[in-house]
Amino acid sequence: SGELPDVVRLSDRSETEISLAMSGLAGLKRAGLERYLRLRRRERGCMLIVGWEGEREVADRRRELSRRVLRAGGAVSLGAAPGRSWEHGRYEGPHLRDALIDHGVLVDTLETAHSYTGIRGLYEAVRGAIETAGGGFVMCHVSHAYRDGASLYFTFLSAARPGEELEQWRAIKTAACEAIVGAGGTITHHHAVGRDHAPY
Repeated sequence: SGELPDVVRLSDRSETEISLAMSGLAGLKRAGLERYLRLRRRERGCMLIVGWEGEREVADRRRELSRRVLRAGGAVSLGAAPGRSWEHGRYEGPHLRDALIDHGVLVDTLETAHSYTGIRGLYEAVRGAIETAGGGFVMCHVSHAYRDGASLYFTFLSAARPGEELEQWRAIKTAACEAIVGAGGTITHHHAVGRDHAPY
């Protein structure tokens, strides 16, 4: 219908769990959220953040159309708080990455894109390749959605092998790039090509 939200961020289960753990929800608030999701049969769900921009009347109309589609698809609203939390902290990732590296955690991101017909196969191939190559904990989210496809943005964290970090990273990155090409994804979506991606 041409009414896609301006912001669409769909986290996989791993990223959803990390987001909830880092949200600061604890005690009764966390218990209340978990009970609400259980009652709605969404305790193993994935978080979707959507947002709309523009003139108030137009944005409100588009928001309502999107809500109808999401409800029909089984989505359960958590209100505006998760979106506000994401918007407030969305640029903290690089700072957290630096702190993790200082504490011996190998962490990096990579992204790709595909049509909707190929996106699930791409997700499974890249996630599996990263895990098999020693990527440790892997999480992913859809970062950009379009009429015909979307971008997948992966983050991996693994215990760094002192003195071998570059080789360790290269093995993971190579496995991920080969999986991307093998699944028909783009070698990059918005990070650019550069030297790392030029061979692919």
